[in-house]
Amino acid sequence: MALLRPCTTSAGFTATPERTRRVDLAALRARLEDAGYEIVIDARVLLLVRRGVEASVYRDGKVLLKTTDRGAAEAAYEDLRPHLEATWA
Repeated sequence: MALLRPCTTSAGFTATPERTRRVDLAALRARLEDAGYEIVIDARVLLLVRRGVEASVYRDGKVLLKTTDRGAAEAAYEDLRPHLEATWA
């Protein structure tokens, strides 16, 4: 589970895992491509992906969801969560 809260520096929400986890971004990219996500940017230190809501996924498991709609952010994170959990190193 993650804490979802409004981002203080941009129009969006931040999902922060209860514990810091290291995400294998290469494995996550492969899973997300297979699941139909668009990979916007793979900067090796973060993935910027889109399927409805644009999301920046960081190595420490933090996710920035670029929407001001809390319901959309929650739904987008719940869709991402199983892929994140499967790639925790």
